Amino acid sequence: MTLASDLHESVEFIADERPMAKPGAATRTTAKSATSARTASRTTAARPAIDEDPARWARVLLDSTLSVAERSAALEQISADGIIRAVLTAYDHTTVAISSAFGPSGLCLIDMAQKVVPDVEVYFIDTGFSFAETDEVVTRWRGERGLNVKRMLPILTPDEQAIQHGPELWARDPDRCCRMRKIEPNLRALAGKLVWITALRRDQAETRAQIPLLQEVTLENGQTLLKVCPLARWRKSDVWRYIMQHELPYNQLHDRGYPSVGCTHCTHPVGDKANERDGRWAGRAKTECGLHTAPTSAKR
Repeated sequence: MTLASDLHESVEFIADERPMAKPGAATRTTAKSATSARTASRTTAARPAIDEDPARWARVLLDSTLSVAERSAALEQISADGIIRAVLTAYDHTTVAISSAFGPSGLCLIDMAQKVVPDVEVYFIDTGFSFAETDEVVTRWRGERGLNVKRMLPILTPDEQAIQHGPELWARDPDRCCRMRKIEPNLRALAGKLVWITALRRDQAETRAQIPLLQEVTLENGQTLLKVCPLARWRKSDVWRYIMQHELPYNQLHDRGYPSVGCTHCTHPVGDKANERDGRWAGRAKTECGLHTAPTSAKR
């Protein structure tokens, strides 16, 4: 059977290895869950191991006889790490854009990518309104982990924006503020790239619940590229288990009730039990800055 024909068969989800819960997180094991775990263990043991050879899966990514949806479905068979290795094997890393706000999921993504290409470039959109703790974790990754960080800045400084558009635009028109300080720099960061890798997860918010592992997106400027979300299937607990296991430096605001960290004016502490996006634009219907909702079309 050929690789292409094999991939047209129905795919079965193989869960990623579940990375240690964040310190302090409550953990309970009931008789039912223990029984389920034993059953899952036996089922997993009975399955043949999935070959995650990056060269093999790189061919899948580049197989034009498969639709984007078929390639995405095929990737459901392998781990997040396997997806990242496949992408960085299929494409020259200089044509791949890895975006991160240095949140928990992004740190896992960065760590996996660095293990494949140590000097891989990661871009960070510095809106000019970052928390000091966010700047600190970026600096730590540069110094301690040798990360190649490209800092993307808005065209206007915060002072210039206030002069041209009035004070506290984030409060009066947050969508416009996000467009100038996030979306426009993001378009520049993606210019000329073929692939965009992000750390989006399906469990983060309702707006992200249907994220595929792979999709073709057309940005508002007409640029088309492949968007990859290797961590789409992960849960919050998986992320923190990975961070603890691999001892990754993380933003200390996460220990102070900030599950998600953005700009200082639009991020508030809500506690560990709240939904991850609840602290962003509190009191508004807005839950996304537009980076992942701005593309004019998406082909799955």
